[in-house]
Amino acid sequence: MRFLLLVCFLLAPSANALAAFVSPGDCLAVLASRPTLAAAEDYRVSHPEYDISAIYLSSNGWFALTGDMLDEDEADARLNSMKAGGLIPGDSFCSSGKGLVERVWPATSIRPASPPDLLFSEFDARPLDRDEKRFLQASLALTGDYDGRLDGQWGRGSQSALDRWSLREFGELPSNFHVAFLAAAGSEMLEADDWDVYYDSNLDISLLAPFAIVYAGDTDERMLEILSDDDSFAAVAALTDRASAIGFHEMLIANASGVYRTEPYIVRRDDFWVTSYAEDGHMAYQRTDFSRGTGLARMALFTAETAGGRAVANLMVASYRTGGQRPLQIPPAGRLMTYMKATLDVLSADDEAAPATESNPAQTTSQARSSGSGFYINDAADVMTNAHVVEGCGRLAVDGAEAALAAVDARLDLAILRRGSRLPEEAEALAFAATPARLNSDVTVAGFPLKGLLDTLNVTRGSVSALKGMDNDATRLQITAPVQAGNSGGPIVNRHGQVVGVVVSKMNGLTVAELTGDLPQNVNFAVRGSIARIFAEANNISTSLSGETTTLSPEALAEQLSRATVLIECY
Repeated sequence: MRFLLLVCFLLAPSANALAAFVSPGDCLAVLASRPTLAAAEDYRVSHPEYDISAIYLSSNGWFALTGDMLDEDEADARLNSMKAGGLIPGDSFCSSGKGLVERVWPATSIRPASPPDLLFSEFDARPLDRDEKRFLQASLALTGDYDGRLDGQWGRGSQSALDRWSLREFGELPSNFHVAFLAAAGSEMLEADDWDVYYDSNLDISLLAPFAIVYAGDTDERMLEILSDDDSFAAVAALTDRASAIGFHEMLIANASGVYRTEPYIVRRDDFWVTSYAEDGHMAYQRTDFSRGTGLARMALFTAETAGGRAVANLMVASYRTGGQRPLQIPPAGRLMTYMKATLDVLSADDEAAPATESNPAQTTSQARSSGSGFYINDAADVMTNAHVVEGCGRLAVDGAEAALAAVDARLDLAILRRGSRLPEEAEALAFAATPARLNSDVTVAGFPLKGLLDTLNVTRGSVSALKGMDNDATRLQITAPVQAGNSGGPIVNRHGQVVGVVVSKMNGLTVAELTGDLPQNVNFAVRGSIARIFAEANNISTSLSGETTTLSPEALAEQLSRATVLIECY
């Protein structure tokens, strides 16, 4: 689910535009109906065990309380499974939605006084519906901050996870603006690995799985095995008897006690058991649900061997449950999408002129009017750079070849050039990082500075020194890697070779020295990689996203950047 595609649905649907909620081939689970809105609201509040996602006014004047959106071909099986599991009432049915005329809860029209007032106020989860909270919980699970259930209930665990993430990424407690960034990052991570609900009808269990990076192992009517392509995580679920399941828990404790230094998390209840170990990038989580009166048990074991694998396993564990479940989604007319739209509006709003303490390191050359740097972002040979690098150019060249301007945004200081229709044979496109750069993380910068004095690619290393730019600009990062005139538009990559930023400016040392009497050292700025990717997709230019966790050597990073970074000349 892409951030920019979601923005396309931001206009709230009218009373007869239910196609925004029930698509062809789908049907909407109706859990109950009541003659008045007050009665419907009383039912919703008094039945927290049911996953009620919306209330609709029907054409007959009654109010329908609805749950999951289901595929019509699978609706009967899914409904029977959820009824058997007590997740929905026994008389629930699936509706085409033709008799529904208006969604009345959650509200479909949210009109903030102004984007800044809305965005930069303290985050409050109460106005969000269950789908929105589940989406944020899933995003926090993928960032490694949340290890609770994916239940849409926003309690202390969810808020603590959000606080940790916001403090790490932005250095402050979360506002609605930060939550919009989290939702956008979550959308990108979920899309990158093709996350979706997997339901096993034999075991009657469901979970979210990253279909792009897994394959099925030993699977039959009594067992399901999901393995990762890189062996960083695995999941096994099986139907067994109570005694065997208890034996597996005892075996996990015996085996893990010699591996993990931390004490296990243990839950022992009549209806389910949990045994869990977690330490650094490693994890072992076992859950067993006991069927009353049958002697049978559904057992699931999730393991992880790396930090990236643990983040994936976190989300699989959080989503695992008996019966079916609804897919992750951000309601197109909900409060969270409003935050995301307002964030995009703010990022695209007219900015004041750049302050005198920043200077853009493009440069003038004798052969061309000016030059800068850029990098390939896809196999179509599209090149990302800065808007100020291409400003006022009558003709542009990328590594000496003619190029055309495909997109530009002076406010974000980003531009994309198109060179031909495919990558040169020796070139390589860079993928954007699935997660934002962290404070003090290592970065590498490439570009063509001081052309005429230095005529080869220059690669420097440094770290992320601040998560905001001048005047607390959240679209920028601050880095310590040295940059010079001509570095503008060059890529900034993390230790995995993924783009986390685009070089945009450096501190004007002379101006600062005049004001403070001190000369700043290595205070340079970049456009966040996530902002650059949003800019590309907003202009229908494809990019790729990578969650790869393999660390590249400095030499390997330099080789990769030499294939991806280009010289841009302005005539």
